[in-house]
Amino acid sequence: MEKVGAYTDRVTESGEWRPGNPASGQQATPMLAGYFNMMQRELVAVVEAAGLALDVEDDTQLLKAFRALTDGAVLSFSESVVLPAKPGLFLLSAGGGARTFYLPPSDSVGGASDGIEVVVRRSDASANVLVLAVSGDDKLMLDTTANAAGQTTTELLFAGDYLRLRSDGAGKWWCVGQAQLPASIATGFVKWDVAGVYTFTVPAVLRAGRRRALSKATGAGGAGSRINTSSGGGGGAGATGFKVLDLIGVTSLPITVGAGGAPAASGVNGNNGGATSIGALMTANGGSGSTSAGQGGNGSGNAPGADFVIPGSGGENRGYFLTESSSSYYTAGGGGGSYWAGGARAHGVATPSAGFDGAVGGGGSGSTGSNPAGRGGDGVVTIEW
Repeated sequence: MEKVGAYTDRVTESGEWRPGNPASGQQATPMLAGYFNMMQRELVAVVEAAGLALDVEDDTQLLKAFRALTDGAVLSFSESVVLPAKPGLFLLSAGGGARTFYLPPSDSVGGASDGIEVVVRRSDASANVLVLAVSGDDKLMLDTTANAAGQTTTELLFAGDYLRLRSDGAGKWWCVGQAQLPASIATGFVKWDVAGVYTFTVPAVLRAGRRRALSKATGAGGAGSRINTSSGGGGGAGATGFKVLDLIGVTSLPITVGAGGAPAASGVNGNNGGATSIGALMTANGGSGSTSAGQGGNGSGNAPGADFVIPGSGGENRGYFLTESSSSYYTAGGGGGSYWAGGARAHGVATPSAGFDGAVGGGGSGSTGSNPAGRGGDGVVTIEW
């Protein structure tokens, strides 16, 4: 305790203040002006370093100075933790494994006028998932046109990815800036166009709510019909639904592509096309098969869950015509067209022939004579972002 000066014999061996003891004659450490002046200068230096003017009436200046001097601090975190309730740049790393970092409560600093602003930046280049989550009932406001109520989590996707967030002091963290996403992350396209069941693994950019996806689903086409002594009609096409997908927090979706309706025996209705679906989010129904009487199958206009629907066209009825020699022929009806392609073409020839298969989601055409009718086209699902 150098400020004690000549009174070093009145402090403890470790240099601390010592009480007096009249019984033993031990003298107390004296209360020296030099020591208190030193303490005052130290405190004044902190307040003035924070840019504050000394105010004898303000007993909170030291606290204000500490807060001001720590604003804009750069802090690093590599373990799941609640981030401190102060402005600054927070460098987050998931290099040691998947991590979840929590924003402090949006009202940590007080009311809306005292909201804080932080930048959270990913510092590692690993493939591990780095989740940024809110605390309590707070909401993270990223793309409010897609999700006006906000979301509870997002992700930082690559080394250097960042979000600049501002709290409103009333339950929300608003995104006021973010990194530009590279094209390899921000855009993509997948397609399924063969009947079957598949799994769509949701990309991180969609799972994090940093992008939305546009999906299209088309039901399968119905089959044409066959009538041995005449000709059959065409099958109807499947409906096509369009839907913007918000996949925040979703890791995978089942995809079902409907199978085209199979031709039936003579005098039996052609089979309907199967439904195509994207999980429970949207289902596009398939077109109807042609009837046993040669009437064209109905196109489907039904796609539950879709934001917008383009109906499939109905198949053509079987036809009949006379030649100049008064010979009569039946003509097979063409299949209905889908959003993607026209239906299988109609045909009418003196020599009986098989029907044509439908293209994507389109109906198959009828046949003439005892030949098989055309099969409906399989459905399709596309997702792009």
